[in-house]
Amino acid sequence: MGKAFSNIVKNAKDHGFVRIASATDIDPIIAASILLRVFKENDIDATATFNPPVEMEEPTIFLDIMPQRCIKELCIVFKYTGGTEFSIDSNIVNTPFSISATILKTIEDIWITSFHDRILCLVAGIDRGKDLSKNGFYGLEQSIAEELVSSNKLFYDIGFRLWGWKHQKIYKCLSRTLRPYLPGLSGLEKNTINFLSKLGFSDPITVSSADIMSSNDRVKAFATELIKIVREKSLRKRDPYEIVSRVYYVGLRQDIVDLLRIYGAYFIALALGGDILYNLLYAYLDTSFFTKLLLLYEYFSDKVSEEIVKGINNYTRERDFIVIKGNIVKRPEVYSKVFQDIGIKDYPLPIAIETGDHIITSYLELVKAGKNIDLDKMNLDQTMYVGE
Repeated sequence: MGKAFSNIVKNAKDHGFVRIASATDIDPIIAASILLRVFKENDIDATATFNPPVEMEEPTIFLDIMPQRCIKELCIVFKYTGGTEFSIDSNIVNTPFSISATILKTIEDIWITSFHDRILCLVAGIDRGKDLSKNGFYGLEQSIAEELVSSNKLFYDIGFRLWGWKHQKIYKCLSRTLRPYLPGLSGLEKNTINFLSKLGFSDPITVSSADIMSSNDRVKAFATELIKIVREKSLRKRDPYEIVSRVYYVGLRQDIVDLLRIYGAYFIALALGGDILYNLLYAYLDTSFFTKLLLLYEYFSDKVSEEIVKGINNYTRERDFIVIKGNIVKRPEVYSKVFQDIGIKDYPLPIAIETGDHIITSYLELVKAGKNIDLDKMNLDQTMYVGE
């Protein structure tokens, strides 16, 4: 892998340019933003796109998206496979770890990587489920987390995997959390308040993580009821580590932020789509990026979670697609993540969003369903029209 990547770097220097083609998903977008930063700092002109080149004319790094053809000297492909096996087939890197962590471990032998690079790799690892174990992160992500913990840049304790667990009132955490998806609670603020009331809290909207963790009895009652709801209302077996595990948090600009909240912010940004995706790619240019991302999360998370819950409960099947009416949620990839989590029976049919007069899906949805893809017909944001 190191040799193949070094060849791309050499050719990038020779050509004076390198292109990064990223899939429209959290992990490859983070990987692309890391690559853009290190290329810039090492005086290599680079650009990132969601519109992969059909003709191979310059060095290109593909992140979870397959080129129609790939000239060995000019391209390298990083593809997430899940599972446990890591393999390299010529210039195609098949990784069971997040693409971001794989990229980081590849480039740190060549260039200096940053604290923010590592934090973002862990966020990508959360998206890939690489923190779902008794000891938190595992695999490449574990080595990154342990390095940060040992240098007192990352902290953890045992808690609940809710977005904003350390930061927000619990009723908000429950309603905003979409991964792990909490059936009957995610996107339903009134239900989360009733849930806390039934656990004996007299003023449920004031309950914080400190209140939950204040006694063993409260922790046990909260965990038991939450796991019970998730298991009873999901269509697949749910692992308790989805709910209770190590909760990681980090200091950013004199504030303590849990990684799950940063992940939630990326999820919300992906759901909104549009130009926001390009802002995620070029995050390294903005020193206040995390502040702005979390502000976006605060403004849109309630609206997005409510719309996604409605979409899950009211989708239709049309011509081998799961069709969901869209409003502010523009990307089918976020629905795909939730459907997979709870085991919707029609998954893995590709998901399409009905917006106005059009029904659109995305490259990743078509790949998931094993459908042939004509890159010439793909829009700049990797969407494709599939109906009206």
